[in-house]
Amino acid sequence: MSENPQERRTSRVDAFVDAAFAFCMTLLVVGGSEMPQTMADLESALMRVPAFAVGFALLALFWWSHHAFRNMHRRDDAFSLLLSLMIVFVIMIYVYPLRLLGESTAYYISGRILPGSDLVKSIADMRVLYVVYGVGFIILSALYILLYRHAGKHAEDPTDRKQAYLTSGTWFICAVVGGISVALSLLLPRDDPWTTGYPGMAYMLIPVLILIYMAIFNRTPKPAAEPA
Repeated sequence: MSENPQERRTSRVDAFVDAAFAFCMTLLVVGGSEMPQTMADLESALMRVPAFAVGFALLALFWWSHHAFRNMHRRDDAFSLLLSLMIVFVIMIYVYPLRLLGESTAYYISGRILPGSDLVKSIADMRVLYVVYGVGFIILSALYILLYRHAGKHAEDPTDRKQAYLTSGTWFICAVVGGISVALSLLLPRDDPWTTGYPGMAYMLIPVLILIYMAIFNRTPKPAAEPA
């Protein structure tokens, strides 16, 4: 059975998005831009595995969320195409602060054992990095909110509609937490080393808030009492 034009255009968009995410993954590769030439180079590359794993997981989350959206919404419309292209555009910029923040965080958490000492020189630099990262995170979250609300609006299956609005709510939580992180980066004292990690720790609120939100969203209403 031949593929209709709408399905063909949708497949081409999906292939483009997948290729863009795959390219961004290569920018996070543990060995950097060059293949290791010596054992010292190989050891240095392997030391970047923790930061790479975090960045890989986050990009995979964004990619999977777009894949899940497409499973709900197979329509070839201009709005979903525009949002998909905007996601690709932002993600290809976002990958740079993502890698920088991942390696810098791994460096400080590991007690300065892992690579990353040459990336961030001061507390002020770290705060700026948190702001750049947070703004990118907020923009991506907002795009996914629009994407899933669009899917919910046009969903014919009530289950898909409910899942779309549920997922848009989780991305709203992500956007709010990203805003909290940016606010902490801008408002906390820049000369206080004890508060340096607070903007990053704010993202730990996401799973907690999402679990609470999902419990409320999926709460089954109590059946009405039968009349005596």
